[in-house]
Amino acid sequence: MYIEIRQKVQNEKKEGSGNTIPITVRQLEAIIRIAESFAKMEMSDVATRKHVDDAKRLFHAATMAANNPGRNLDARNDDERKEVERAEEFILNRLPHGSRIQRQALVNYLVTDVRINDRVAKMAIHYLVVKETLQEAPNFSYKRIR
Repeated sequence: MYIEIRQKVQNEKKEGSGNTIPITVRQLEAIIRIAESFAKMEMSDVATRKHVDDAKRLFHAATMAANNPGRNLDARNDDERKEVERAEEFILNRLPHGSRIQRQALVNYLVTDVRINDRVAKMAIHYLVVKETLQEAPNFSYKRIR
């Protein structure tokens, strides 16, 4: 994940797209410290995969917020932002409160049935998780909680 984010930021910097922040080993160390903190909050001596996943999710949300101050979405333009909002509506209409769906099934539904581009579909899912409308489960599924 660290290598992927670092390469993405470096590519964006070369292209001159958006405000990019540097991703260094310090950020990787921060993810480790966050995972350890999650473990300590549960009085655990060992950081589990769940703690690491939660740390990655928190880091990603915080990094995107710092990278795009004052913006709700990481959309490239207004049309894409509207598509993300449209995808979010389809997701919320498809999933009643408390229901679960596999990640790939949700992406396939948006891409195949609704004809939303893959990137936009994944962004919509991400933002619903950040807004705590969807909750990620360890088995690559989502549960609607709001």
